[in-house]
Amino acid sequence: MRKTPMKQLTQCPAQRYVEKLNALRGGTPTRLLIDFPARRYVLHKNKHTEKLSKEVSEIIELIYMQLHLVKIDEVRTMVLETMRALAHHHQDKVLNSLLMKPLPFDKDTSDLWRSLTDEPSYSCKVLRFLMVIINEENELTLRNSLSFTDDQPAAALMPLKATCAIHEVLQAASSHAAIQELVPALFCTLLAEVSQTLGRRVETATFSSRRRRFRRATTLGDLNPCSLAVDALQCLLSFGNTQMASVKGSDETEGWTLIKNIERHHEGVMQITRGLIVSKGELIKDVVHCLLPSLSSDSTTWRVTGTAVFVELMGHRILRGLKLLKKLVKDMKRKSLDPNYAIRSMAIRALGSVSYGAPDKSESSWADGILQRSVRVVI
Repeated sequence: MRKTPMKQLTQCPAQRYVEKLNALRGGTPTRLLIDFPARRYVLHKNKHTEKLSKEVSEIIELIYMQLHLVKIDEVRTMVLETMRALAHHHQDKVLNSLLMKPLPFDKDTSDLWRSLTDEPSYSCKVLRFLMVIINEENELTLRNSLSFTDDQPAAALMPLKATCAIHEVLQAASSHAAIQELVPALFCTLLAEVSQTLGRRVETATFSSRRRRFRRATTLGDLNPCSLAVDALQCLLSFGNTQMASVKGSDETEGWTLIKNIERHHEGVMQITRGLIVSKGELIKDVVHCLLPSLSSDSTTWRVTGTAVFVELMGHRILRGLKLLKKLVKDMKRKSLDPNYAIRSMAIRALGSVSYGAPDKSESSWADGILQRSVRVVI
């Protein structure tokens, strides 16, 4: 009977894995292919899945710690392939481990997220997971969300990290047609994140001491959470064939600049919505229903954002086709009494758009009556 060294029996897969990574820093791709038992351990799911699941977080951290030291492209590709295999078999643990990485994402963290886009179907799974993280966190904060006039609170880090991860995945998976079906849901999720990070700062934090010496000096105070969310939203709207047309008569970038301005946020949202109506009416149809709850939200910022979208839609045939016009007219009548001045102004404008653009006299007369009563109340 062959004797097995005690060290081999007691050594965990993660320990063997990091030893191989350390040994391969100056190695060759050929050596990697021939002598990498830890990698084979990770990739054989049927035999080791249950045992390995307890060590996933440790292995991800080891990969992250060593990845920047790997200089050979072929070796780096193999290391990322190992991480991708882990993600396929232990999705939640891998993604949660990646979400623990600090902001701003460095090149290694970005590469780890981008490595998950090799298959369109799995890219969709990752995006759905990240949307759940953002939506669940924002549901909690929306209940007690602060208004524009409040002092700037800190933006929640987890939804912001998930937003940055979505940005990385979308950039790497730009050719995946399967992701097109998620564009409407992603639009609503990212627009909500833009709203929730408007005028907020990032919580102060420090980098891990084990990683600090390898990082360029970047402070979280330099980050603008709203800008990160807007960048992700812009990436989404340029994804595949959803490129947003510029708004006629205005600078193409003006809407994206205004949307980050706490005082003129609603103007930016209206300009972007106007562009989407021109270039991507089908997308607007798909997002209307998921944006309806924003009109009754407890968050002032989310009410402003949602109202700004519907202001541009009120005189458009999209709402009539969806049979939502009368419901939204009643909603706008209530909005004309909102405590927020921007919302009240937009509600009156929306009612005026319906009155002016109504296709028949009966509908125009009905809208006129509501508009006149609302104006009298506001005045």
